[in-house]
Amino acid sequence: MEGLNLTSDFAKFFTYQAFLMNGNSITSLMSLGLKSSLTGQDTKACSGRWSQSAWHFRDMTRLDAHLSDQTVFNENFIQGFIATSKKFGYNATYDINAVADLRHNRLVDSIKNSPELVFTSPRILSAYSEVVFPIIFSVDGRLNNRRLTTDGARRFFDLQRMPDDFHRQPTPVNFTIIEPLVRQIFNKHPSCPVLTIARTTTKSCSTLPLSAISAEFTEISRCASFQPSILTPPVSSGRTLTRTYIRKTCALAYVGAPY
Repeated sequence: MEGLNLTSDFAKFFTYQAFLMNGNSITSLMSLGLKSSLTGQDTKACSGRWSQSAWHFRDMTRLDAHLSDQTVFNENFIQGFIATSKKFGYNATYDINAVADLRHNRLVDSIKNSPELVFTSPRILSAYSEVVFPIIFSVDGRLNNRRLTTDGARRFFDLQRMPDDFHRQPTPVNFTIIEPLVRQIFNKHPSCPVLTIARTTTKSCSTLPLSAISAEFTEISRCASFQPSILTPPVSSGRTLTRTYIRKTCALAYVGAPY
């Protein structure tokens, strides 16, 4: 929270969403690379690794986890990143216009090439929200213009380091900053739940209304606030205290979610 200058509510939301997708809500452990047994026994829902291909199907500079080691930098993707920035961004920077088109192209590519893709809630929300992070957190706070240069992108995504004398955001980042950018991207390239098993792809709808994304956002935010009436089941519940239980209690029984 301090390193990225996040507000408390946004930091809680981001963490809780990560646990819903790829964490173990009972042990409060989550692997950042490949799955580790140290996160605890699996529940019925997939849990334990940030690179779970079914959920984190793509970031902007790595292959799908199913197709390759997602921790390995992919030069072809950074070249696509640069090309998209030159075509759509202001002065060849990665801005909101480049973000929207690169997000769309990456999803289309995953649907085409990944034999096991689950693009359902809450992944849809995170897919649209996390792509705006570079134009916020990777841009020097003294500029704060939502435009990431090619050199800055190379340092963050390839070299895995901040540029020299880098300043974080001047004010704490909250939902009022993230939400309008996410809405702008989604309105330009709406999506819908996608499920690919053995290279057979099924779409649940032609387009997913933005209201569905907003409802999902509201429910996760409600759960992330740690309200006792939502997240505290009876002590005697035993093995029912699983991430599945928490998801259902929080009304997060999404279509396609592997309970």
